[in-house]
Amino acid sequence: MLAHPDHSEAAEAVVAAIERVLSSEDKIRSIPDIGGTGRTTALSTAIAAAL
Repeated sequence: MLAHPDHSEAAEAVVAAIERVLSSEDKIRSIPDIGGTGRTTALSTAIAAAL
């Protein structure tokens, strides 16, 4: 869905931001489902800030 032809640059930026946040050692920024200790709000805030 992110890779819509008219928005490929934006999609790449969002994916890169997600990857940067998830590769961080800061476990408070990721949710328990993926090994972190944070909440969804912390994860989404970190992704938005990475953009």
